Amino acid sequence: MQRSDSCLVLSFSQLQALGKALKYPTAFTFAMDLLRLVSVLHEFTVTLATSIVVKHLDQLIVATNGEVSTTKLETDLPIWRCQVATHCAVWWMQNKSQPLKR
Repeated sequence: MQRSDSCLVLSFSQLQALGKALKYPTAFTFAMDLLRLVSVLHEFTVTLATSIVVKHLDQLIVATNGEVSTTKLETDLPIWRCQVATHCAVWWMQNKSQPLKR
């Protein structure tokens, strides 16, 4: 978590484990609504020098430097982490100064 320019593509349970391992004061729970999760991820990525990509409640959520973007998934992506991690890696290589496209 100390390395800059890191992007973690995590399942929600992996995000929970990460928060627990880092002793983050707010727990990530499956009962969180989208607004609460966005708020916690905002604070999480302001505090830590990392970016997070997670899928929760049929939403793909990207958080970096306190900015959070959500995209509703029209269809479920059963094997989503590999595909999303690939897209993230390519995007960051090509757009280092713009982790979130505006």
